[in-house]
Amino acid sequence: MARILVVDDEPDLVEACTLALEDAGYAVATVTQPKEALARARQDRPDLVVLDWVMPGCDGGVVLAQLRADQNTAATPVLVISALADGAPRARSADANGFLAKPFDAEQLVHEIGVMLGSRHGEGPSGTRRPR
Repeated sequence: MARILVVDDEPDLVEACTLALEDAGYAVATVTQPKEALARARQDRPDLVVLDWVMPGCDGGVVLAQLRADQNTAATPVLVISALADGAPRARSADANGFLAKPFDAEQLVHEIGVMLGSRHGEGPSGTRRPR
């Protein structure tokens, strides 16, 4: 079972992401304070990080730079989520592996993560067909 770390300061979005990802068969950990992201990533060793770009006190670019600078998390794929108009180019220039524009729906999130982790479309994280 793939492990996903969701880093976002919006509790409702964190809850929605958690429910969607757990329903798809992922193990999910969450952090609502960007300053906790690196420590949690080191501790949990997630297979992928979902990272909001705009958070109070520390933007996603800072968190992403910290993840990339740490030998334990440098290779972890990161999916940046943001409502910023220039979010995609910002994410690319910061070395994110993917970008998803807010607002997005649960199916888009699960699909993007599946693609990033190498799952075939329509399959869960373990390679088993998801029920419809």
